[in-house]
Amino acid sequence: MRKVVRKIGIGFCCLLLMAGSVAATPPAVPLPQESFKMGMYRVKDSLKMKLMLEKEEGKAVSIKLYDNKGRVLQRYVLGKKAGIHSIQFDFASVPDGAYRMVVTSGDERMVKDIRLSTAHVVEVPARTLVALN
Repeated sequence: MRKVVRKIGIGFCCLLLMAGSVAATPPAVPLPQESFKMGMYRVKDSLKMKLMLEKEEGKAVSIKLYDNKGRVLQRYVLGKKAGIHSIQFDFASVPDGAYRMVVTSGDERMVKDIRLSTAHVVEVPARTLVALN
C-alpha cells in the first residue's frame, strides 16, 4: 500500500512539473497571411506556361516576366476586385535562355525562375536495311 501511494505521489509531482513547463512557454506567434497564392505549369507539347493566381480582394497584384538581362518582356496588373485569374505565357517567339517571373503584392514578393531550352531537330540521313543469306 505504501508503494502505491508513493508511486501516485511521484506521478502527481511529475504532472505538476510538466504543467508548469507548459504554462511557461510563450504563446505561438501567428504567421503572416499571404495575400495571394500562385501555381505555374507547362502546357503539354507546347512552349506555353500557365500561371494560376488566387488573391484576396482589396489588394492589387503585379506580374512581370524578365529576360536574363533584366528587361521586362511582359507585364500584367490584376486590380483589387479580381479573385482567381489565369494567365498564359507563350515562349515560342523568344530565344532559349533564363527568364524570371516576379509576382508582387504590396510587401509580398514571389519569384519563379524559368529555363527555356528547346532541342534542335536534325534530319537523319536515310538508312537502308540489307539482309544476307
